[in-house]
Amino acid sequence: MKFLFIFIPILVIGCTPLTTKNYEVLSYKEYLDSSQEKSISKFYLLGKISIFVDKKGFFGRIIWKFNDDKSIIQIYNPFNTLIAKVTLNSSKESINFEPKLDKRNNIEKMIFRLFGSKENIFALRKMLTRPPNQLSIENRVSIKYQDWNVHFEGIKQIKENRMPHIIEFENESISFKIYINQWVI
Repeated sequence: MKFLFIFIPILVIGCTPLTTKNYEVLSYKEYLDSSQEKSISKFYLLGKISIFVDKKGFFGRIIWKFNDDKSIIQIYNPFNTLIAKVTLNSSKESINFEPKLDKRNNIEKMIFRLFGSKENIFALRKMLTRPPNQLSIENRVSIKYQDWNVHFEGIKQIKENRMPHIIEFENESISFKIYINQWVI
C-alpha cells in the first residue's frame, strides 16, 4: 500500500507534458529589417551536424572557415573522415563541391542536395553571422525563407557579437541542424 502512495504521484508527475516555448516566427523581410548587418570579415566555427533527407539520416561534424569573402566548409562522418568539401566565393557567388558528381556516394548526395543551391548556402552564411535580434537564451526564433523554416535556438556572446548556438534548416524533405560548439571571430 505504501508503494502505491509513492508510485502513483511519481507516475502522475512523470507523465505530465513538458511545455516548451514556441518559436517566434518572422518572415525573411522582417528578419532583414530587424537585424543589423555585421561586418564580420572572418570566422571559424566547429560543430556537430545532423542531416535528414527523405527520412535517411546522417550525423557528423562540420568545420566552416570564412575569410575575405571565401568559405571552406568541411563535413566529416562520425569516424572523422572527410566526406565533403564545399568552397564558396561570395563576391563571385560561386560554389565548388568536392567530390565531383560522378564519385559521390549516398551521404555525399544528401549533402549536395542541401548545399548544392547557391541560395541555400549563401542564406545560411548570412543567417549564421547575422542572427535575428529577437534571439536570446530564452527566446527561440524561426524565419520563413522561401520554402525553408530556419530555426534559431540559444545564443553565444563572442567578443561584441551575438552568435547562434543552434541553427536548423528544414523543409518538407530535408532537415539540416548545426550544433555550434566553437566560434572564433
